[in-house]
Amino acid sequence: MDMAYKEFNTYDRCPECNGNVLVVKERGERTCCQCGLIINEKEFDYVYNEKIMFNREIKLTNARNGQIITPLLPDISLCTRIEKKEIYNTNLKRAVKRDKYLRWEKKNLLIAITELKRICYNLSLPDHIVKEAFKLYKRAYKKNLVKGRTIVGIVAACIYCTCKKETSSRTFQDILSQSSVNQKSLKYCIRTLAEAFKLTISLSNPINMIPQFIAELGLSYEVEKLTIKVLDSYLKRGLLNGKNPKGLCGGAIYMCAKFKNQKINQKRIGEVVGVAEATLRNQYKELLNTLDFTYA
Repeated sequence: MDMAYKEFNTYDRCPECNGNVLVVKERGERTCCQCGLIINEKEFDYVYNEKIMFNREIKLTNARNGQIITPLLPDISLCTRIEKKEIYNTNLKRAVKRDKYLRWEKKNLLIAITELKRICYNLSLPDHIVKEAFKLYKRAYKKNLVKGRTIVGIVAACIYCTCKKETSSRTFQDILSQSSVNQKSLKYCIRTLAEAFKLTISLSNPINMIPQFIAELGLSYEVEKLTIKVLDSYLKRGLLNGKNPKGLCGGAIYMCAKFKNQKINQKRIGEVVGVAEATLRNQYKELLNTLDFTYA
């Protein structure tokens, strides 16, 4: 044990062997140096030096300083909240009334962040995508792109553009299923953001969708590994242009499952992937004709 983390207390003695007592502040323990008896444990250090600690993400690490600062709040959680039950002086009524008043900018951002967190929670998106989508929404609000359009539509469009930027496996249909806007409105909002900020929205990579589809279909890891290998060989030839990535995923999964002798019908794959059975069969035939399917 390092001597920098301990000190001897000469005033206390061990009740068993009358030896010196070792104080370990980091663990909150008082231990005898001779017999090893733990006299006290989990003691708290009440000495507080009133220092505020920050990390790289500008978050308060000390619980005594209030709520953690996060960019996902419009006011950065720095506003003062005064409850009615805590009012003991009539001079505070004006402060409470002023505290309840919010400008439309903050109200708009509060509605947007609530919808953003709901969609991202339902889609199990990571925190960095949530923060990037909210930053994109703030830029759209400052550029007056929300005027004449719904807040939920712009929020869903920001999530879609961020997922494309971060190469996430979430598709247009996934975000549309969690939003309250229709398909036409969502496409219009996405096109507006892409033109305003010059965003490049490319097609989804079929390989990123394979683990999700395999898990929903209940197929084995061998089928997943072989499907990724087949799609990788197909994409290296540059044959994806103009094709539906989901249809390509469905055809590759059906071909690999059939090769591995795992029973799965085309109807089930089409329901999970989100394509018609005719599209799945066409992609299946194209994969067979294009690739030399001799994988083990």
